[in-house]
Amino acid sequence: MKTAKTTVSNPIGTWTLELREDGTATVESFTPAPARTRLRGLGDVVAAATSAVGIAPCGGCKERQAALNRLVPFAGAETPQAAPEQAQATDTAPNPTDAA
Repeated sequence: MKTAKTTVSNPIGTWTLELREDGTATVESFTPAPARTRLRGLGDVVAAATSAVGIAPCGGCKERQAALNRLVPFAGAETPQAAPEQAQATDTAPNPTDAA
């Protein structure tokens, strides 16, 4: 059976794969990305996964990535401040203890 080797890299790391004629593959090695490449949230994971399978980013991809990073941030990741209209809505919410 014929085999071929390929390398796939993305923000998470680099994989060396052995591809077989029957369509299966085996991971021969994985090298994690340097520590400076931190995933801020779910948006970064989706971007890395789509990049790994060869999907080119479109115009809305960066916006979706940023939105997902804000909605599902990872521990220790810095998240941007809420937009002013969101902060204002939070500030004017009624306090349940004031109803008594």
